[in-house]
Amino acid sequence: MLKIYYKVKCFYITKEAEHIHTFDIGIFDSVKNANQAIEKVKDKPGFCEHSDKIKIYKTIKLTNPQLLNKVFWEDGFVTIKSRYK
Repeated sequence: MLKIYYKVKCFYITKEAEHIHTFDIGIFDSVKNANQAIEKVKDKPGFCEHSDKIKIYKTIKLTNPQLLNKVFWEDGFVTIKSRYK
């Protein structure tokens, strides 16, 4: 029997340089735990500007069970823009 896990990701594209940004926030064993992770990060730096882009995706494969139910990027993220192009 396959086990379904829930991956929380933030995925967005910047308009100015058309860069794709993907942040894996974590993999969880229940929708409840996945939603709790979203609540934990959605007001943090970086994520607060893109909270509508944080989504839950179903997955059936877990490559490292030690990472299950752990939230990454807990403090948010900061984008540093270079003044050089």
